[in-house]
Amino acid sequence: MEQQQYPGLQIDSDMRQQHREWKIQRIAWALLFALLIAILLGLFGRGGPISTTSVESADGMLRIDYERFVRNHTPDKLQLTFQAQSETARVKLSGDYAQKIRIEHITPTPVRTTSDQDGIVFVFDTRPSAVTEASIHFSPDGFGKLEGWIALDGRQPHPFNQFIYP
Repeated sequence: MEQQQYPGLQIDSDMRQQHREWKIQRIAWALLFALLIAILLGLFGRGGPISTTSVESADGMLRIDYERFVRNHTPDKLQLTFQAQSETARVKLSGDYAQKIRIEHITPTPVRTTSDQDGIVFVFDTRPSAVTEASIHFSPDGFGKLEGWIALDGRQPHPFNQFIYP
């Protein structure tokens, strides 16, 4: 251990220890900078370019806008944009997803809500070929990866994934 003493000041210095501390300090600054970038990009919640995403059907009849990263017991929403072929539209939400969230309200209010072994079906009054927007407001229960799907009028389901922070 190389130590230096400064006459009259009674100060000991250990340059090897000082270099280790400087290295640790640089690593800590790099980690804090990376964390700040992740926060600005939206990795920990709303507001960043990687936080919000959407899924759209191949025929363009259904679009789901949602947050990739949500927090446990914090209100959020699934924004649905769809085009019905008749005067009613049946939107089905997967049962596994529905069991892990608490639906607070749906806008506009569906005329009928039913459930079956696969999920919950919301029936909306629509005009044929008109674009309709609906929002499912919910709060997630639990944490971790949350997978779900939404299907329009019995068509193929469109999967989506969210991650719930505690």
